[in-house]
Amino acid sequence: MPISLRRSVDSGSQPRGRGLLFHRDIPPYERIAPPTDVADRLQWVWVPRWDVPSGVVLRPKALVLHSMNLIVDDRGHVTVLGPSRNFFSRELRGQGWLVGIQLRPASTPALFGDPAPYLDGEVPRAEPSLGRAAVESMTAGPEPGPQQAVTAVAEWARARIPIPDARGRLANRMVDLIHSDTSIARVDELADGLGVSPRTLQRLSRRYLGVSPLAVIRRHRLHETLERIGSDRAVPIAQIAAEMGYADHAHLTTAFRHTLELTPSQYRRLVAAERHAPPD
Repeated sequence: MPISLRRSVDSGSQPRGRGLLFHRDIPPYERIAPPTDVADRLQWVWVPRWDVPSGVVLRPKALVLHSMNLIVDDRGHVTVLGPSRNFFSRELRGQGWLVGIQLRPASTPALFGDPAPYLDGEVPRAEPSLGRAAVESMTAGPEPGPQQAVTAVAEWARARIPIPDARGRLANRMVDLIHSDTSIARVDELADGLGVSPRTLQRLSRRYLGVSPLAVIRRHRLHETLERIGSDRAVPIAQIAAEMGYADHAHLTTAFRHTLELTPSQYRRLVAAERHAPPD
């Protein structure tokens, strides 16, 4: 039983809903950029809130970029969501909220040490001060809500995460370059853009993200391709595959099936059906 959900709000510069597979099961959320003084440690704070009828279960799915995320639930429990080779999904029931924190790569060593154990998992994390701050910001005070949660998260980050050193700043630049230059398809191209060797880049990516730089490049490319297939419905999928750097339609289909358990054509048909479905 699908339910009607109000429009989500993005307080950053990127398009709304990017990386979300199907919008009908996405709860209302706000994605807010952190204060500038902690933007070297925090990427985004996103706050979904839901209130669904008894017996209804939302199963939102998202293709998440390779990064480390902290998630605080409405009981103050904190989990770590590591890089995933597939899509992320969580069952949502009743009434509730989450405060999600997408971290910059530079934050990884101070918080997690080695990020590899968090690959493809959501692991409980003891961060009691963060849990308390998130719950208080969402439930107490004269105007509780997402903006107050961002303020609380920023205060926690200032106290908990050191200012990045030179290697941390380089890790941030690596991800920024991948996201800003869609022509980068190989590790040597990325290394040239950063003025380092491919070997240095391999070590850096493993240390700060837990995955290879090629995995980060491929995930971002698939992320962008997913958006184009869903939104540019008049453009043939083979053309999108070529423009996004895939060898051919078959290579794109393989990437889709491996990560999303769908072919590009199936995904496009499902998105089209969702958009033409009558309102509830």
